[in-house]
Amino acid sequence: MSQLAGRCSAAGDLGLKPMDWSALTGEGWRPRHAILHIVNREDLAAALEQQATDAAYGTALALRSGAAFKVWAGSLQPARRYLDIYAWRAECMAEDGVSTCKDFEQGLPDLQRAGDDPVALGRVDTAEGTHVVFLAADLKSVVAVL
Repeated sequence: MSQLAGRCSAAGDLGLKPMDWSALTGEGWRPRHAILHIVNREDLAAALEQQATDAAYGTALALRSGAAFKVWAGSLQPARRYLDIYAWRAECMAEDGVSTCKDFEQGLPDLQRAGDDPVALGRVDTAEGTHVVFLAADLKSVVAVL
């Protein structure tokens, strides 16, 4: 953990400030561990197809083929909170020489555009790996896929 101290202080081309970890532990934020399929498989697949990115299409296909998926109950947070975490993660990977997939290049700007809009967090486990899905508050449209 000490090796990470001072690393990855900004999020590159997105122009983000260093991660403020206190924002995640501030008043009103509580980790949620409950998993609930608050959207059904077909609705999530249709929403992913509407998002029209390579990651979204692949994730929709995996869902229709029976891939496991989860949407966390109580995960509704401003998109910027998730953006701070995933942009930092992408930068750390780049600094370590690990290339991020195209999903990050497409998904992070989508998440940034959502700003303070609330998004719900989900995941779909595909044969190629896990995709993180950010759903709009109405759970009917996808904001971003990483």
